[in-house]
Amino acid sequence: MQMACSNCGKELMEAAVFCIYCGTPVAATGREPLKPGKLYGVIALLCAAEIFLAVLVYSLTIWLLGVGLLTPSITSPLEFLWAIVVMSLCLLSPFCAIAGIVYGILGYNTEGRRYAYAGLVLSVLYTLLVLLLVLPFIAYILLVPPFIAYIIFVLHR
Repeated sequence: MQMACSNCGKELMEAAVFCIYCGTPVAATGREPLKPGKLYGVIALLCAAEIFLAVLVYSLTIWLLGVGLLTPSITSPLEFLWAIVVMSLCLLSPFCAIAGIVYGILGYNTEGRRYAYAGLVLSVLYTLLVLLLVLPFIAYILLVPPFIAYIIFVLHR
């Protein structure tokens, strides 16, 4: 969309800040800069989106392993690339969870309250979802081997 310079009248692009012909500053056309409160809210929402993406990719990986489309050992370049994506998302998720919660709290009492509140709630919910997905594996790793060792010890007495 085109607009005209208020000083010389030449046509300018809408995104222009100064007239390229006479150097006159162009009046703001209703564009509002992103305020810190809204920025906090947007960051909180982006963090929540990353956590959701990590949960989605992790769940898809478990499903692909279950149906045999992926193998536990990496046998192709595509599986190697997928493993890098999964590991990157999973390693980034705790930091995004913390950042989403912090930025959600920072932006809560500002003009970006809706975004911040949504980012805060989603970050907490997705973090709980990640914990629900991961805690059974941690419990399995911590509890099952000692239990099996105890059973073997008792049976061999």
